[in-house]
Amino acid sequence: MNRLLCFAPLLLVTALSAQHKTLEDLTKDAPLILAGRVTSADSYIAEDGEIYTRVRLEVAAVLKNTEDVSPAELAFDIKGGQVGDRVVVFTDAPRFEAGEDVLYLGTTTQPEEKINLASATGRKALDRIRQYREDSGTPVSDFESSRLNRFLNRQGKLNSDPETFLDLDATTCSAYMGPKWSTPATTYGLASSIPSTWASAIQAAATGWNQGGSKFAFSFSPSSPHTISLADLGAGSTLASTRVEFFQSSQQMVRFSMTFNNRYTWTTTGQAGQFDVQNIAIHELGHALGLTHPSASTCAEETMWFSAGAGETKKRSLEPGDKNGLVTLYGAAGTTTTPTPATTVATPSLTYFALATTKAIATKPLAIVFRGTNLIPANIEALLTGGVCGATGCTVKPAGASTTDLVFLNTIPAGSYTIRLRNGAGNPLSTPNTFTVTAN
Repeated sequence: MNRLLCFAPLLLVTALSAQHKTLEDLTKDAPLILAGRVTSADSYIAEDGEIYTRVRLEVAAVLKNTEDVSPAELAFDIKGGQVGDRVVVFTDAPRFEAGEDVLYLGTTTQPEEKINLASATGRKALDRIRQYREDSGTPVSDFESSRLNRFLNRQGKLNSDPETFLDLDATTCSAYMGPKWSTPATTYGLASSIPSTWASAIQAAATGWNQGGSKFAFSFSPSSPHTISLADLGAGSTLASTRVEFFQSSQQMVRFSMTFNNRYTWTTTGQAGQFDVQNIAIHELGHALGLTHPSASTCAEETMWFSAGAGETKKRSLEPGDKNGLVTLYGAAGTTTTPTPATTVATPSLTYFALATTKAIATKPLAIVFRGTNLIPANIEALLTGGVCGATGCTVKPAGASTTDLVFLNTIPAGSYTIRLRNGAGNPLSTPNTFTVTAN
């Protein structure tokens, strides 16, 4: 049970980052923008007891560089990661997986944004960044454009129309982190750093989710282990950050905390030029219950959209995609609260299975593609047995999922494997498919 389990919905979102600048602003402000491949992402527990991940990124092409360095590889540490069965995610820290092809925006030591190139969002973002550079009078050099084209061609992306990639959330505008609470309720508390005048705005944000049409409910408790605070998150673009902790094997959330950045000016009345507490709190509470950012541009009005502006209050109320995601995770309000026996959960019925390569090699990312029916995107997972997983098995979450299509993406150690699907732990397994990963 190792890093093989570190699957995340990377095809669905740009990154699990907090509300921040637009892509155009990031392009203008980021000292370094490049395309490259993540060669390793290894998590560890630091002296402060928190989980961090050491990432190494091989640079393929540089789209912008004002730091007067020409790195062939970046190495940096980010908050969050997985050690054993324990996973920690910070919504202001992009997540990286070994084998990903990405756009990186930030400095040589700290990413501000990461965008997966294996998605419609990634390809469109790349085109927009190149256009922004052209419009600013500082286009990407012919040399770097040539390097970028060779990199994309090597990965099979050069001649692919962005529209051919799947934005799996484009219809529903609902995107999921993966984990959720085992019961449809959790508490929150307010740290002493939170101004007393904020309490009603944060309660209104919680009420927005409580009235979103599902069984789920937030409630205030002074003794809650899940705290909301105001602190210094740095002078970057992060308005607020939510830390979520869960177990990989069960996908069960166990703790969250939320921090507003005191570098910004806050308001509870929607004052122009300031950031509205309720507007931001309701978005961050969406992360705390298991939702993340939809990637399709048609979802820009959703509360869970990744960016927010000063004076904005439109996110105080939920949109259809937000409500759909909430109900998908926790069930509709008014439905029976009696747990449904696991054996009645639909068994995935598969009509297609394929490896997106002619030879699966342990040192290279492997995409496993399924198609069928009875796929529940918020719950679907795979059980891998054999190889390093043994008879007990490894529980694997998808890189992308819809009700008809499913993609797993990661580097898998050499061995012979059997893979079966199920709609959540303990539920019936699909018929097995087998594959072999070679050492080279």
